[in-house]
Amino acid sequence: MSEPIKVLAPAKINLGLTVKRKREDGYHEIKTLFQAVNLYDELTVTLKDRGIELICEGSVLPSDERNIVWQAANMFLSHYNLKMGVRILLKKKYLYPQD
Repeated sequence: MSEPIKVLAPAKINLGLTVKRKREDGYHEIKTLFQAVNLYDELTVTLKDRGIELICEGSVLPSDERNIVWQAANMFLSHYNLKMGVRILLKKKYLYPQD
């Protein structure tokens, strides 16, 4: 249906975390300090007619609504009232390409 879009999602280490008050939406406010590391996940997204198909290559992560990538895709499609779906290929923990 479309050409795939590939993006790199950089990894980070949480050096400090303070959990603050719980918000009305059920999430907590946090204060945190992150450090980027030389790892990334690769996401390849392709449009399809409907639904969300998530493939977690090289990982034991769930590929259904328990996965945060699946949840983000669902929220995006719902928020913008899009009448299409996505196929997402998630490749975990790759080193950044060296120049």
